Amino acid sequence: MVYNKKTQSKLPFASGLYSQSASIMSELTLYDLQKKYEDVEICLEFVDPVLAEEYLAANFENNRNTSDKALHELTSEMKSGRFTLSDSAICFDEEGELVNGQHRLKAIIRSKTIQPLVVIRNIPDESKLILDVGRVRRMDDRITISGTYITIKYCSAVRHAMSRCQSLTSLGTTEFSKPRHDEEVKNLFKAHKQFFDKLTELNFGSISAFWIASALKIYVQMENNKNDARKRNPYLHKMDSFDRAIHWLNITTTGMAGTLDGFPQVIKPEDRAAQLIWKSKNDRLNKANKKWSDAYAWGLTVSAAYHFMMGTTPTYVKSVVEDPFANFRKAKSTNKLGFGS
Repeated sequence: MVYNKKTQSKLPFASGLYSQSASIMSELTLYDLQKKYEDVEICLEFVDPVLAEEYLAANFENNRNTSDKALHELTSEMKSGRFTLSDSAICFDEEGELVNGQHRLKAIIRSKTIQPLVVIRNIPDESKLILDVGRVRRMDDRITISGTYITIKYCSAVRHAMSRCQSLTSLGTTEFSKPRHDEEVKNLFKAHKQFFDKLTELNFGSISAFWIASALKIYVQMENNKNDARKRNPYLHKMDSFDRAIHWLNITTTGMAGTLDGFPQVIKPEDRAAQLIWKSKNDRLNKANKKWSDAYAWGLTVSAAYHFMMGTTPTYVKSVVEDPFANFRKAKSTNKLGFGS
């Protein structure tokens, strides 16, 4: 039910607020903006649980997952009477889908209260990508909302793979963290989506993004090298690109070789780099109580992954300040190349 609903049906024409001396360009810009948003409707509504259920039924399919913590905090605020009207709006797009406000609507249902909310209808599609209510939208949220589902692990892995390791203090997740990077990250993910789908199928989707990113770099470079006669087979091992990437993941995450196609694998001399990095990771955690998650650790991971891809047998691994791999951002899509081809 909507109580005491106050409606402002259209955005007001605001030219009277501007000086007549405004430039022609300013007038054109104002006119264009008014045309763009002429169908936007803004109103104040008093939303009860029944109406909240109705609004949630129109939730955007790729809207981000709700946060239990945020939902609990909002519910507590509403039950205690501390929740007040704010500038954060419940938003519907031009198709009538709910694109912002699901936490507040769910909290109204849980708290069994009536709350005042600003409601905006007919917002443009691009607004889905920048809406920020309750908690900050991560890049994986924004990409998923734009229509391409991506997990936080895979989103981080793509960004790590993009980094050229030119700094011992910077990671791909910080280098490529802005909304302007979303499109490139999305396109790179889509370009190698079959690889990610296979990782999910093999239950590697929840491991550290460092290991996923380094396996991705191994796979993508080996696949791309197949198209270059000069680089087709420079390796000191007999494994295919995907098998090599999975072999890397097995050793670096468990210390063991695992199985391929149902057959147990063994760790050979050409796999030494993966053993070294697995030992380094565990030593760091056990002796220094430091996680394997900073730029220095990523530099070590990239160095070991390149040795592993080539099959060389280093006596130790040194963190790199220049990526030995080919530029991941310029690699061709691997989706059509398949696995084991």
